[in-house]
Amino acid sequence: MGKYYSDWYERNRERLLPIRKKYNKCYSARPEVIKKAKIKNAMPEKKEYRKEYKKTKSGKLSNKKYSSKPEVILRRKELRIINRYGITQEDYNNLYKNQEGRCAICNNYFEKLDIDHCHRTNKVRGLLCGACNRALGLMKDNVEFLNKAIKYLLK
Repeated sequence: MGKYYSDWYERNRERLLPIRKKYNKCYSARPEVIKKAKIKNAMPEKKEYRKEYKKTKSGKLSNKKYSSKPEVILRRKELRIINRYGITQEDYNNLYKNQEGRCAICNNYFEKLDIDHCHRTNKVRGLLCGACNRALGLMKDNVEFLNKAIKYLLK
């Protein structure tokens, strides 16, 4: 869509400019728009945000200053765990304590462990380190593949 639109826009730019100017002039004269602009301009943080916004190449800024709040990050993490695995943060913490912060396969201690689950039943099996979790995923949770890998390693 991007290339087609920009080509079309480029060819019709002269025809569109007066139409856009007229629309913008009418839009900015609306009482609700004026009221909203006055409220926005009264907030210094909004004014600073708009300045930064205008400086960017694409006119878009990431919401890092809003999404980096610890409480927002924790809430997103909790929701992701609930939606993806069907367990709460408390369930995760209990699993972590039961495993004493150790990976269920390699038994090494980690501050953060991944949730391992069966892809067919979606049942949580335990917590694994990133390497062990990826290894199971690459073996497609297939016991035959894992047995063949063990035989290969024992050669």
